[in-house]
Amino acid sequence: MRLTLLAFAGAALLLVGCRESPPPEKTVFEPYKQAVRKAKTVEGTLAQAAEHRADQAEQAETKSSY
Repeated sequence: MRLTLLAFAGAALLLVGCRESPPPEKTVFEPYKQAVRKAKTVEGTLAQAAEHRADQAEQAETKSSY
């Protein structure tokens, strides 16, 4: 009787311990993800600035050739 009760209690503990928990909201990769997002934003800003400078240089070049 005790062995059956002990086996049942052990099985119940295993089942409770193995149930799925909701995924964590923040993971260890969250700082990495934020850094990548920020780097992409900075990259876009730098690309726009470089394009703007190239356009200005081209306009200045065409003005000076007249």
